[in-house]
This record gives sequence, C-alpha cells and structure tokens, in this order.
Amino acid sequence: MKTFATRYLNIGAMALMLTQLLGPLSAAPPNDMCSGAEAIPANGPFPYFTRVLANITSATTTGDPSLGTNCFNSTTGVQHSIWYQFTPGRAGLYTFSSSLDTATAVPNTMLAIYTSSNGCFGPFSQIACNDDNEKGGLQATLAVSLTSGTSYFIVLWASTFPPPSSDAAAVQLRVAKPETPQNDTCAGAEVIPSDGPFPYLTSVSDTFVATVGGDPPLPSCQKSDLFRSVWYRFTPITSGTYTITTCSSDTATTIPDTVMSVYASTGDCSGLTQVACSDDACDSQSTIAGQLVAGTNYYFVVWDFEPEFVVAETLVQLGIARLGAPSVSTLPADNITSASAVLQASVNPNGSETQAWFEWGATTNYARVTSKQAIGSGISQAAASAPISGLTAGTVYHFRGVAMNPSGLSYGLDRAFGWTNTRPTINSIYLDDGHNHRIELVAAPRQVHVIQASGRLTLWADIGAAAESQNSGSFFFVDTNAALFTNRFYRVRVP
Repeated sequence: MKTFATRYLNIGAMALMLTQLLGPLSAAPPNDMCSGAEAIPANGPFPYFTRVLANITSATTTGDPSLGTNCFNSTTGVQHSIWYQFTPGRAGLYTFSSSLDTATAVPNTMLAIYTSSNGCFGPFSQIACNDDNEKGGLQATLAVSLTSGTSYFIVLWASTFPPPSSDAAAVQLRVAKPETPQNDTCAGAEVIPSDGPFPYLTSVSDTFVATVGGDPPLPSCQKSDLFRSVWYRFTPITSGTYTITTCSSDTATTIPDTVMSVYASTGDCSGLTQVACSDDACDSQSTIAGQLVAGTNYYFVVWDFEPEFVVAETLVQLGIARLGAPSVSTLPADNITSASAVLQASVNPNGSETQAWFEWGATTNYARVTSKQAIGSGISQAAASAPISGLTAGTVYHFRGVAMNPSGLSYGLDRAFGWTNTRPTINSIYLDDGHNHRIELVAAPRQVHVIQASGRLTLWADIGAAAESQNSGSFFFVDTNAALFTNRFYRVRVP
C-alpha cells in the first residue's frame, strides 16, 4: 500500500500565495548590516563560537566598507556579508576563523577587521583582512593583535567564486585568544588517568604559540626540525597493549601533520628513554600501538611537523585505548519503506581491526544475518550499516548489531521497527534563495518520503526524497528546478 499527500503551487501567483498563505519571504539575517552586528563577549570564554547562520544567501552587502585589494585577488567579487562586533577585555593576539573548526559550509569566505571612530556611521579603517588562508585554503582565517577597550567590527563575506549554494551556505565564526598551553613543557604535562576509563580523550590543546623549549632530542622517526610541542604523562595501572593516537578520525586534532614519540622515565621529566615513535600513520598524523608496563612513567610528546600553519590547524587532542573487545550500540533503523530498511549501529573497535554485522528477523531469534563489514581499528565510535530487503508491510522486525575483533565478540541491544502507512502532511511550500521551492512536511520518522512533481496534474514524476531534520518527523525538500516551470504541483509518495 502507498499513501500520498498533495499540495499545489502556481508559479504565476507565487507572491500572493506566499504572502497570504505561507508568510513573508525569507528575510536577511539580523547581522546583515553593521547596526545588527552580533556581539562577541569581551572576555569570551575563548575559544568562542558565534551562532550558526544556516543560510547566508539572503544576506546583502548594503552599507559594507571597502574590502580593498591587499588581501584578495581584485578580480574576485564578494557577496552576502554578515557583521560582528568585538571589544576585547584584554589586549593581545586573537585569531578569527571561518574554517574547518566551525560549522561554516560556504566554500570560499573572506574576513576583514575594521575600527571606526563613529561606530556604524564610519568611516571604517581596515586593520587586517584575509581571503585565502596561509596554506591556500579558500575559507578565511586571521591572526591579529588587538587593543583592550577598542571596538572592532568584523565582516565576513561569501565569495562569488565559487558562489554559495543553498545547501552549503552556513557560516560561523570562531574567536580565540591563543595562550601558551599548560602542557607546553614536560613540567606541565597533562596527566592521563592510570586506569582510564578507556578509550580516553585528553583535553584539546591549542599549539598556536606553543614552543619546543626543554624538548628531548629529535625522535628516531624524524630527523628534521619539529615545531610547537605539547606533553602528556601516563602511568598505567595495568600492563597491556595500548594505542595512542592523534588521528582526526578519533580525536579533535586539526594539525594535519603530527609527529609523536613515547618515552619511559626514571623520574619526573628526567631519564627519558624513547620507546616508540610515529610520523605518518593515518595520512600524515601519528598513531602508536605497543606494550606498556604497569607502574612505569611514560611521557607522550606531540609536535607539529610544519613550520607554517593555518589558524584553524593548531589543535591537538590525544586518544588512548587499551586493546579489548569492541563495544556495540544498536541504533534505530533508517530509510524504512514497506519492503526495505537500513540497519544501523555504532561500533568502537577499541584499537583492533574489527568486523561488524547485523542479526535480524521477525522475532528475537533473528534467523537472518547481514554480510560482515570492516570497521577499522580506531578508538572512537564508527558507523556500521546494512540495507535489508524483502520485508512485508505491517510486520515488526527485530535486529541487533554484532562486532568482533581479536579480543572478543560483542552484541548490541535488540531494537525493533516497522513500516507505517500514516499519511504525511505538507505544512508549507515557500521560496528558498529566491527561486527554489522548499517543501516542508510532517511524516513518520525515519521512513522514506518521495516528493513528486507535476506541471498539469496528469503526469507525476519522482524528483527526490525528503530529508529528515534530526529524526524528528519533520522533513524538507528543496526543488532546485522549480524556476523552469510555469506551474508546479507537489505530492508525497510513501513507498
């Protein structure tokens, strides 16, 4: 059985329908102009993240100061600016980033910082700007010394090359005040708990102004100069095989090229003997796996391999795990139709090569098994999924995730799912980015809902599946071809 919900839209009457039935067209963001600039707190706490602006494409450039040509290719244009205002409580170096450590999805951004003797009335004097970051990335970053008590205006633009699309138009700004990290030297080494619990993640250290003072000689796996180190101390309570990693897949490390070494110590920061070293393990980041002896003091040192760096690429976090059986969490099934579904689980390999699969069936005896899939050997949660088909509408199915590595076999808890023919409801259709149609509906969570379109109500065609917002039962679909049609009608098919 298939169910439908239908809503019609005539393009010629668009403005009237949107105004009378669906509310006003999308407005520019509140910080589109200087007068609405989002305030960044004077004293953070830092790093401070501004609110996420989901779609910058409704922003204008009205009232913008000159960007100038000293920080970008003058043949490249800008559009869609947003404003921030910051009066630092302390003088010193600050960094501003719209790069990988934020929710920014706009592929090419530009940043500039201004002062003004008369607030938003100007004139604006530019003190710093950036188009492409230090390593040629297209998302802008800035590092600049600021004076306490001075009001600064920060403007972020989207570049016209490539222009932002409505599905990649989010922006967020990260503001930080780099300080020498506490674990910059051995004496301040961050202590990792002797017995975890594992996997264990350290705090995140910003190495922007870290030094190499007091570091041991260069490790055996790297003979060239290294930069900006941080230290960790670990005295295991249990002997065993441990994995220590800076891989970005397991940690919050943003330095793209790390070097790490492990030292055994006869005392506090003395008598250091190298026992392991890693340069490139996961791409250019470092991982070490080896035996550690209970009661021995170990120091882990992590360096940045590159002398140059990007503002957003200075973070280090260490992950440490003691090898063991994997852990499995069975997650709700997704993409449910009357005849198929996708089973899901979250698996932590706990440092060993792990395989995962699913048991499923009409009862908790399961009876059916999916193919095994490689999960890897990380120390963080990894996704496992498997499509299944041949289901019967109206039947409740049970399933659980299973994972195995050399240390053991683990089972997740049982979950159940079933397809429902509950009729979806189209709540609204409105303009998105001025020419696309955004269709919003409420329907059964985690099920597939296919949007169909027609020009004359005589022939319907599938144009795509609606996306669900955080498994809430609220779905949306953006029709990017709407402007090609004089009349456009929509309905929802539940397969």
